[in-house]
Amino acid sequence: DKLNHLETQNDLLHAKNNSLEKSLHEISDRQKYHEVLLKYQKWEYPVPRPPQSYWDSIQHDQDHVDAATSFLEVIEEVTCHMRHGVESGDDAGEVKLVIDDYLPYNDVFLPHWKEFANALEEYQYCLKCLPQKMTLGDGSMFCLGNIQLPSAVLDLLSNALRSTHFEQLGLSQNDNSGGDILDFALTYAQRNPILKWFGLDQNSIDNADYLSRI
Repeated sequence: DKLNHLETQNDLLHAKNNSLEKSLHEISDRQKYHEVLLKYQKWEYPVPRPPQSYWDSIQHDQDHVDAATSFLEVIEEVTCHMRHGVESGDDAGEVKLVIDDYLPYNDVFLPHWKEFANALEEYQYCLKCLPQKMTLGDGSMFCLGNIQLPSAVLDLLSNALRSTHFEQLGLSQNDNSGGDILDFALTYAQRNPILKWFGLDQNSIDNADYLSRI
């Protein structure tokens, strides 16, 4: 009887210890989140957009220029959204970088992707502080649509997403080499313990057998 009583007490102590550890992690995450907010309180987007003369010099048609302009506007807006740590409202926990028309990659986009990836990595603290049940009930979401993602950009995003966990991942019309975008999505799925759904709309799948085993 004494032994059973001691085992019961031990189980209760373990449960209390686990609860305390969880509370400490939550306090640490909240503190880190506020430190990040304070750090970027007066932050302004630092990457300039290429002037019209650049687009004229490479002789792209106007549709391409319009798509590039839209992309640069959206990536700046979304990066600022992450830096300012939105915690409430319909867009809480959503990072959507989607444009209307498909846009091939251009080297002038890379500094913008780097700034985006840096913000994405630190956005993990905002996500950890979101309410468990959000208004729309869909959970946090990361989407990239109609944008070509070369390996250099996928590497940036993959590194940024090591600890930034969304419940949904949506990738639409992004790949130019087939396997790269699939590897990116599956690596994220394997690293992310809270992922509930991901989509690969209009992206080619070279290895369906590999996908089926995840």
